[in-house]
Amino acid sequence: MTEALEAYLAAWEVHLAGGEQTTNAMLATSSDDVRYADVNMMFAGAGTMDGEPGIRQLCAGFADFASTNMGVISKHVSDDRRHWATEWEWHGTRTDSDKSFKVRGASVGTLDADGRVASQTDYWNPAHLEAQVGPMMPSAAS
Repeated sequence: MTEALEAYLAAWEVHLAGGEQTTNAMLATSSDDVRYADVNMMFAGAGTMDGEPGIRQLCAGFADFASTNMGVISKHVSDDRRHWATEWEWHGTRTDSDKSFKVRGASVGTLDADGRVASQTDYWNPAHLEAQVGPMMPSAAS
């Protein structure tokens, strides 16, 4: 496990509802052209998020969730020290409804030559979250 990856995952674990501390920690441990993708949210029009603007957008997206924590259950870095994977559990409270939630998922990614995070792709079930706290995005009908 690289020092940068450990710090990057620790920033996810702290989360601080997308606060500047989390954003800065993620930026400090990512490559300049880092790419984040949430496969399951792409259906809602969210594509990949690239570089510093993408990390800032990603962190800002957590503003609707309070006391969030991304507990990393397991971590793995491949023998080539270029690929990584984690299994995680995210729990907290949605700020507008005060409803609590807990979901599990997995992330896979790559590291650059300096051991910084070059990419992250998340896999999880948004329907599991919505069953606990309601729709994540406003519906087209409302």
